[in-house]
Amino acid sequence: MTNIFKTTILTLIGCALYTATTSADPKTPNQEPNQPDYAKPITPEKLKEDLDFLFKTIKEVHPNIYAYTSKEEFKPIRAELYSRIDRPMNCREFYKLVAPMVSEIKNGHTYMWPFSFGGKDKVFPIALHWDRENAILAADYGANKLPLGGTILAFNGEHASKIIQKFGRYHAAEGKNANLRMVEHHAFLWFWLKLEYGQTNPLVLKIKTLDAKIKDYLVKPKTLQEIYKANPDLNKRRAAFGSYRYIPEYETGLLAISCFTSDAEFRKFLEDTFGKIKKDKVPSLIVDIRKNPGGNSVLGDVLLDYLTDKPFRQFEGGEVKISRQAGNLRQFQREFPDRKLEIGCLVPIEVSFEQPKYNPLRFQGRKFVLIDGRVYSSANSFASAIKCFDIATLIGEETGGTTTCYGDCLHLELPNSGLKFDVAHKYFVEAGGKPDGRGVLPDYEVEQEPEDTAKGVDTVLQFTLNLIKDSKSN
Repeated sequence: MTNIFKTTILTLIGCALYTATTSADPKTPNQEPNQPDYAKPITPEKLKEDLDFLFKTIKEVHPNIYAYTSKEEFKPIRAELYSRIDRPMNCREFYKLVAPMVSEIKNGHTYMWPFSFGGKDKVFPIALHWDRENAILAADYGANKLPLGGTILAFNGEHASKIIQKFGRYHAAEGKNANLRMVEHHAFLWFWLKLEYGQTNPLVLKIKTLDAKIKDYLVKPKTLQEIYKANPDLNKRRAAFGSYRYIPEYETGLLAISCFTSDAEFRKFLEDTFGKIKKDKVPSLIVDIRKNPGGNSVLGDVLLDYLTDKPFRQFEGGEVKISRQAGNLRQFQREFPDRKLEIGCLVPIEVSFEQPKYNPLRFQGRKFVLIDGRVYSSANSFASAIKCFDIATLIGEETGGTTTCYGDCLHLELPNSGLKFDVAHKYFVEAGGKPDGRGVLPDYEVEQEPEDTAKGVDTVLQFTLNLIKDSKSN
């Protein structure tokens, strides 16, 4: 395997997701008390310069900008965007125009970042589950006494599906120009609700409860400081990349991996965790990667090494675009010493199998992996390897990422507005990957039930625990 794959970062939303909720830097624009930078008007000329920079950069960096939307289809979309820049705009207004246009490229790793939040910024502290048709209220972090499990019919009088569709177009799915499941990541939902409705007046939700009653509920905005102080578990999940606990009544360990980040700490966490699992002689293990947005794919290899002694790989191959933004030619020449390189060329990448060595902490019992539509990027490639090499039983929903995709983002910034954006500069074929636009499919398809949400029950986890229990009794 080439080193360029070994060091790949396949982050779909990881950086943006955590930056959106954790920034406390006093220099961040929205820390200004009176006239924050994002509210200051920018001239049309400067905004169009940003668009020129954006399009030029994407074209130079991306391996195939027209993979899903043809040049002929994209040309009028781009022209319309330029025509709408006819007056001074602030960053909020500019983002609302540009982000959906970038999504028309239909590449999950090429997108506009949301703004950073400061601790004193106010947001509407709710979480949603999108069941492909309805917005289900999944959490209330602001003590608004909302009916969990209820279906949201309207936001401030606007039909819920219209709002979800609008938010979904700010961040594309691979091969699609909208990703509705992104509203399930609370940081993005909070940003988009704030973008749409501000942060001063309450948000009115029309909700149909589980007993079919329809009523309006007020959601008061709260600062991030207030939310995390009142919800310490949410704060722990935000700061951690993983957790482990033993469920004695089912004789099962539950290892939750929320992201593949923090290399040294992640490796130490796995070593300690699997040491404890071996010491306690745990017979069954559940690895929960639901909601995992990705991170460093190398850490997926590290985790896989604890789960199988058979050869494996997360990727079958791919290609990298050589660009000035991605690095200088000397750097790439060291990676590909036998190839003649030039700026703009595509270089195929071959990927060899990982050959697991002796690992005294390798888990030998029954293994289950939980997945859902919020699994992306390197978490998706991890799930692909699990599926392709039959390492564990997959339970839950089809993943949100696809098994062939453009990824490995370069993090860039527009010169005038300061808006940040990511551009993919590699193409990947994951283990067993097919260019059919599908994610990794579970062996058992199980979705969260609204009734369980209301009772605080994890439908997918409980199904898995029952499966383990039933198998022992047979």
